[in-house]
Amino acid sequence: MTTKIQWNDRFNIGVESIDKAHQRLFSIVNKMVNYDDEDEKGRQWVCGEGIKYFKNYALKHFADEEAYMKSINYSGYAAHKRVHDDLKENTLPALERDMIESDYSVESVQHFLGICIGWLTGHIMLEDHAITGRISNKWKYEWTEELSVLEEAVTR
Repeated sequence: MTTKIQWNDRFNIGVESIDKAHQRLFSIVNKMVNYDDEDEKGRQWVCGEGIKYFKNYALKHFADEEAYMKSINYSGYAAHKRVHDDLKENTLPALERDMIESDYSVESVQHFLGICIGWLTGHIMLEDHAITGRISNKWKYEWTEELSVLEEAVTR
């Protein structure tokens, strides 16, 4: 089974509303990790509802976090928003499809939870800490520049 994630003060970025939202996301994931029911239908319902709740809360949190970044004129806003957009437009829908297609098999639910745990912890420690300057922003330039260089190299 997937391991429960513990909140640690190192996840705090120093913005109370964002820190509370992160704690809530941890709590949602942990409720799904802790659910251990032999009844397959019960597991399907709990996981289906848990995933919907996680997704809806994550989208609300992203909107709030993006509004905060705009309010402080965060220079890394565009790159950070793309990371959020990728999770909500690509990763979460793919994971949700996998779970539905597998009838919420234990393996697909564990995969979903593993991705969520890894994404949440990595995103907070790297991307979100950069918002408040606790670490430097790793995005030094726009991806469009990288893509044009890559495209030119491929066409050659």
